[in-house]
Amino acid sequence: MKVKVIEIFRDKYTNKVYKLNDEIEITEERFKEINQKHKYVEKIVENKKENKKKADK
Repeated sequence: MKVKVIEIFRDKYTNKVYKLNDEIEITEERFKEINQKHKYVEKIVENKKENKKKADK
């Protein structure tokens, strides 16, 4: 799943610092783990109909 960083945080496994508005790919399980105590990321909702229309043009 793609998520957008809404609060700066350091990944406890990789020690990488994610900055505001970074987009990263994580699993549903990792999403829940990151947001367990504080909301750091939010899901990116992709509208498939819009993407298809853009591709047709």
